[in-house]
Amino acid sequence: MFARHNLIIMEVYPTLGTLFLEHPHIRQLSDKFELRTVFISPATEEEIQAIQARMKFPTADEATAAIMLPKHIARMQQQGRLLTPEVMQDLHIRAARAYEEMQMGRSYTYRIVNHDNEDSGNWRYTPPIGEAGLTLKRFVEILNIFPYDG
Repeated sequence: MFARHNLIIMEVYPTLGTLFLEHPHIRQLSDKFELRTVFISPATEEEIQAIQARMKFPTADEATAAIMLPKHIARMQQQGRLLTPEVMQDLHIRAARAYEEMQMGRSYTYRIVNHDNEDSGNWRYTPPIGEAGLTLKRFVEILNIFPYDG
């Protein structure tokens, strides 16, 4: 890929992205590339702080988990999955890690805040509407910064 293309787009979790980008072989292959990263965040730091203060959560981690858990539950329900105790335990773990993942996004070149989660009905329109549409528009603007050789 690195030898044949000058634009490579990957979607990865922040923890995997960091491991990928720090791998010595990847660093060697990509040393001639101008690397840009885009983090799509489900909330702003200000929103997290406001929820933390208003709901009296002791930490930003807990406030973020309170934002993310209902989103995770709704996604599972939209996908028709049963909310078994095991699934709920997994969702709680994922929600508890959300703030840490969002902090990884601080080192990215670009950050886009998108409150429309990936299962939002706004993504079903062509083009997407609401924040889903704004997220796509901003992502395309970021891509248009790069010259592309096809």
